[in-house]
Amino acid sequence: MHHEPNEVQPGETEPEKMGFVTVQWAIEDRTSAEQCEAYGANAVELLLISTDTNQVTRQVVPCERFDVSVQVPAEDYVGTLTLIDEKGKVVSDPLPVGPFEVNGKEETTRRVSFPAAQQGGDQRRGEDRRRGEDQRRGGDQRRGDDQRRGDDQRRGDDQRRGDDQRR
Repeated sequence: MHHEPNEVQPGETEPEKMGFVTVQWAIEDRTSAEQCEAYGANAVELLLISTDTNQVTRQVVPCERFDVSVQVPAEDYVGTLTLIDEKGKVVSDPLPVGPFEVNGKEETTRRVSFPAAQQGGDQRRGEDRRRGEDQRRGGDQRRGDDQRRGDDQRRGDDQRRGDDQRR
C-alpha cells in the first residue's frame, strides 16, 4: 500500500497536530537513585488527560530516569505523576502536572518535585487512619448510649403518664 508523504490515515493525527511534552521530576529537589529507594519506588506513572477530548495517556518509566517524553495530540492537558513500587503499588501522593498546552511547534516541559520520603510513612498513615476509626466508633457508641438513655427516659415518662391517667 503506497502512502503519499504527510498523508494521514484513518485514526491518525496530522503530524503538525502532534506535540511533545517532557515531564521532569525530582525527589526533595534531587535526582539520585537513592531518593527513589527511600520511597521504595522503582517506577513513576505519568497520567496525562486531554481537557479537550478526555483521552488519557499513561506512561510508566523507571524512577531513576527522572524524565519522560511523550508525543500527544496538540491539545490542553492536566495530569498527575505518582511514584510506584515494583508491584505497581502507589508509594506517594500524586503530584499535579499542569494544566498546560501542547502544540506542534515546540516541546512543552513540566517540572515537579516530590517531598522527602517519610520513614515508615505508610505505616503511620495506617495507624492514623485506624485511630480515626476507633475515635469514630467511640463516638458512635456514645451516640447510641445517649439515644438509649433518651428512649429509657421517654419510656419512663410514658409509664408515669399512664399511671397518672389510670389513677
